[in-house]
Amino acid sequence: MNSVSRKKKEKIRSLLSKELNEKNFYNISIDNCIFEINRDWEEIFIPLLEESECDYYGNYEGTDENLRNSLNGFENDVFALYPFNEDKPDENVNFVYKPIRFALRWNSYPLMDAFMNMELNLEEYKEIIDDCMKSLKEK
Repeated sequence: MNSVSRKKKEKIRSLLSKELNEKNFYNISIDNCIFEINRDWEEIFIPLLEESECDYYGNYEGTDENLRNSLNGFENDVFALYPFNEDKPDENVNFVYKPIRFALRWNSYPLMDAFMNMELNLEEYKEIIDDCMKSLKEK
């Protein structure tokens, strides 16, 4: 017999999920973003900005305030976008894919002088962007 009831397991999962969502995912250290990313991959990333209702800098321009994060970017359960901050360029990452804590940081514009915290190939990168796009259709 299970010592933890199904209802209790669901409550624990819910609390853990809430705790994860409340964490500052952008606090992934930029020092960990050491793998250079190909600038050509930008064309794969830009549609994500557009579908997230963000401008080219990553500022959220949508009307659903539940999707606006503390840095005026976009955030849902799957990923977060944080605009580049010229005043504090070394303060935070600009994109986080939450399921694996994959992060990107760039200079001024998406994927300009960009680095990632995990070494991914093009196919893995595309899978991440695809999953983010799917999460937008589920809202």
